[in-house]
Amino acid sequence: MAVLILKNGKTWYRRGFGMADTAKKLPITPLSLFNIASVSKQFTAAGTILLALRGKLGLDDDVRRYIPELPRYGKPIRIHHLMWHTSGLRSFEAVMWVAGMDFERTGRREVLDLLARQKHLNHPTGEKEIYCNSGYFLLHLIIERVSGMRFEDFMRENVFLPVGMNQTWVRDRRDFSPPGLVNNYVRTADGKLHAGPKGGWSALNAAGGSEVITNVDDLGRWLEVLRKRSVFGARFHREMHHRGRLNNGKRIDYASGLFVSKVQGMLSIGHGGGLPGFLTIAGRLPSVGAAFVALANTDAINAGYVASMLADLAVKGKCGDIPCPWKNDASKKAPVPADKRLERFRGAFRQVGAGDERFAVVPEGNRLKAYGNWGTLNIKPAGTYRFVRALEKDGSEYYFDFASDGTPSGIREYKEDKLLKRFRAVAVPGRVDRKAVVSRAGRYRSDELGAVYTVRPSRWGIAVSYPQRDRIVRLVDDVRRECHPLDLKGREFINGQRRITFRVDRRGRARGMTISTPQGRVSRMDFRRID
Repeated sequence: MAVLILKNGKTWYRRGFGMADTAKKLPITPLSLFNIASVSKQFTAAGTILLALRGKLGLDDDVRRYIPELPRYGKPIRIHHLMWHTSGLRSFEAVMWVAGMDFERTGRREVLDLLARQKHLNHPTGEKEIYCNSGYFLLHLIIERVSGMRFEDFMRENVFLPVGMNQTWVRDRRDFSPPGLVNNYVRTADGKLHAGPKGGWSALNAAGGSEVITNVDDLGRWLEVLRKRSVFGARFHREMHHRGRLNNGKRIDYASGLFVSKVQGMLSIGHGGGLPGFLTIAGRLPSVGAAFVALANTDAINAGYVASMLADLAVKGKCGDIPCPWKNDASKKAPVPADKRLERFRGAFRQVGAGDERFAVVPEGNRLKAYGNWGTLNIKPAGTYRFVRALEKDGSEYYFDFASDGTPSGIREYKEDKLLKRFRAVAVPGRVDRKAVVSRAGRYRSDELGAVYTVRPSRWGIAVSYPQRDRIVRLVDDVRRECHPLDLKGREFINGQRRITFRVDRRGRARGMTISTPQGRVSRMDFRRID
């Protein structure tokens, strides 16, 4: 990992540690180059704003003015919706994952064609903020079509070089490998590290939202431009930091490729990024004149720990040797044998009162996994009925309650001895309609994806299979992982990667299903039964 901390524009800490290439034993230095993943978004936003300031486009323009290939969804999607993640578009990488497409062989034209086939939005435009890589993919196309230049050339000529970021490029092909580019290492389902493709996931389809190659020094120069409002002027600075609004007028915590939020009670402006084999963070704490960058060539570290560690060091003004961040990451450990005593906690739970949060709790090794719309939460035993978060230290505690027959009846979530939420059990083993589960077996096709899923009953719920063509996805995700029931009638199932809801006729036969992914990046992708 390479780290840079600036205080009032001056270098306060600058160091590289770890290996850029384990086989050749090449060390990481501050000059080492990394794919900075989603930290790239602020540069795409910057290029778009520069074109707007030059009168080449308007941030309120209808996106279809520049990309007529997109369907009409009713209310126009405008350029600022793309920048603020409020467009409602499905995130293309999640759509590709659901479709089983090969990330390394799918080009930008195919991604645009895929987006053009999407008949529905995740939500009405402007109603919600849901992180969406499709928006920044489309912004890179708009920059190309408006400027008449290749996106890579426009960004280098108009954004990077004026700032003095001479060691920064947009990666536009898989074999792009400037001197100093680190290897990357992916933590797979078996707990081992594997070397990923040189430069990262895919240069063929991720432009705009990812694929900027740079080092900590050049990112430090960029953060100084944002701090001093230099090079591009005050109007540019205002647009970069202008937080978006929803249709109801509510301000969101996202600006132009930048999160604007609070850390330790202070204003924090920045962004993180992650790809298989890369994890990146770049941010500023304006009230103390601090900026920090951390670039890692493995995704097997705790991102939240790195961010809080750097912020803490910058604020306290004490900087000894920065500890190795993956020492605090329990996910690095190899799988452990299952603790059969945890089986009694298995079940599905639904929030009591306000909200409709639902999740399934599943034993795995010596801990529990909770699968919900937000993804996967790991909790570990801290007592007979008490559990705490395994990979985060946020103070949350979870207490399980049991019925007289020994099955779980609910969960109470506490933080600092304050009751936050209650959940009641809605499905436990032995009570789910097994006949209904078995009847879900069959083949289902999505016309929007051209993909066919096969569903079969499994021990606890259902298992789905489909042709997953991407080797990285196959490494980091077990696509055969079973889905666990969220209700007694066998209509909804979930795991860490997908939530499946079946459409059932009056006789109880499944006629189709929808698939949604965590964090809402794909919502209700429709499949019809074909057998």
